[in-house]
Amino acid sequence: MFLNYQTIRFVVTDASDLLIIDNSQGMTEEMLMKMFILYNENTGGPDNRGGKCGYGSKAALKLMCKGGYSKHRIITKHADDIYLTQETDWSGITTMDNSFPIYESNGEDIRLFNKYNGENTGTIIKVKFTDEIKDILDDQFSGEYDKDTKLSEQFSVVYADQEDVEIYYEYKSEPVKQL
Repeated sequence: MFLNYQTIRFVVTDASDLLIIDNSQGMTEEMLMKMFILYNENTGGPDNRGGKCGYGSKAALKLMCKGGYSKHRIITKHADDIYLTQETDWSGITTMDNSFPIYESNGEDIRLFNKYNGENTGTIIKVKFTDEIKDILDDQFSGEYDKDTKLSEQFSVVYADQEDVEIYYEYKSEPVKQL
């Protein structure tokens, strides 16, 4: 089901973690470092599908790590590179300098990555699954949007021109939903 296309999967585990998983090219250490530099353009992805303004991923991660769940973890593998992990506790961030350490993934992170991406390339972002995130994902995959939802915030619009990307939502043991 996930082999012929680039996929983005939102997987909610039994431990109530949200895993945002892609099976694209993954990130080198340099690419992962650039992800956390403000106002940095990172267009190293396939077909230049990278960051353009330098604040989107940082802002999104900070928003997902609020309400008492302040940590995120990123696990990535690029081609023949080693597995890399980046973890931040946003509750202690006062400056961008040295706030986003990158290190070689440990066995637990590698097992988690391989469970969802095999020994292929890609990236997993792990955050706590909150009620707010659940509401957003439920809306995105129901096809029914709140009247205040902007078109630019709908996955079906954002990814409409990328026909090689499939997007899935897996909530615990419920049936998988595809966008």
